Amino acid sequence: MQENIKDVSENKQDHHNTKAEHINKPMIINKLNNIRDTSLPLFQIIYSILLLLDFFHKGHTLP
Repeated sequence: MQENIKDVSENKQDHHNTKAEHINKPMIINKLNNIRDTSLPLFQIIYSILLLLDFFHKGHTLP
């Protein structure tokens, strides 16, 4: 019985971790939107390209 309780708490922890990862992408989009609203178009374009390159570089690193 004690082990069953432990398994449930581990599953909750895993679910919480995946939830945090999902929140990460909208945060990046929000940052992009904030910059777009408050900056020059040229800076916006350069920044969004740099951010996307950085995002893809982190997402697809080679071993």
